[in-house]
Amino acid sequence: MELKQDINILSFDKFLTISTILSRGRMYNGNFFVISVDKESGNELFRYPTRIDAYIVLICSKGKMEFSCNLKHFVVSSGMSFVYRPGMIIELLDFEPSSLTLLIFKQEFLNRLNIKVKNAASLYMLTRDAFCLPLSTADCQYLCQLFSFVYDSIKGNEHNSYYHKMMDSLISSGFYRFLYLTEENFANETLPDLPQRRDEYYFRQFMDLLSKYYTTNRSVKFYASKIHLNPKYLSNLIRKVSGKSAVRWIDEYVILEAKNLIKYSDMSIQEISYALNFPNQSFFGKYFKKHAGISPKRYRDKE
Repeated sequence: MELKQDINILSFDKFLTISTILSRGRMYNGNFFVISVDKESGNELFRYPTRIDAYIVLICSKGKMEFSCNLKHFVVSSGMSFVYRPGMIIELLDFEPSSLTLLIFKQEFLNRLNIKVKNAASLYMLTRDAFCLPLSTADCQYLCQLFSFVYDSIKGNEHNSYYHKMMDSLISSGFYRFLYLTEENFANETLPDLPQRRDEYYFRQFMDLLSKYYTTNRSVKFYASKIHLNPKYLSNLIRKVSGKSAVRWIDEYVILEAKNLIKYSDMSIQEISYALNFPNQSFFGKYFKKHAGISPKRYRDKE
């Protein structure tokens, strides 16, 4: 049976319906959404592992949030931003009273603004990984105020010939300010020494392969053969770089996808077990309970 990758990616439109707080945001042109999230409601976001077919830029002006994004841990506190790229699995781990500006947009919106993602180092980061970006007080205030003005300027049915030009220019201004700051930040990073870069290169290869093959292969030997390394050597290298074994990375990736499917797809538990390449539902149920501490059915029923 041929297995489909990215089995359950929430569309841009579907994601905007899964949380009541998102009903308070405003949509521009059908593919750009902006909302200010207050301390009372921010913990509703990403309560369960979620995979979304959209970019998300989060700007935190007060408080703190902790995320897991494709199993990588992120802490976003006051004066920081966080960028999520389409297709990653994100989950909220912890939340302190926060004030957030949240931008959610499709790739088509970047195209509309004629922002070519791979033309600059900072833009390329958006296509490779999630990342955090520290902001100065002035830059944080500027971006929050600008996108607050964008929110106030959005109108449902505007036929004025200059409306879209005005809105595109406003949003482009914010995007380019953000990308300028991103490129400045990464330009100031120092490269690690050669052995460390080599180990991190292999680790990135492993994670890229894992994101591609986790539904079909749970063997370290498989990934080692793809990288042309000895399985034991790869396992030691992965533990050295990340602090976790290759087996643990594989198990956590599979469980993360399983939680996403159980919570947000219409698939039965049996269909999910086959989609993740388990021989039967019973085997999958035992595997899931071992690693998640709860049965698939109870996890689906959990509020």
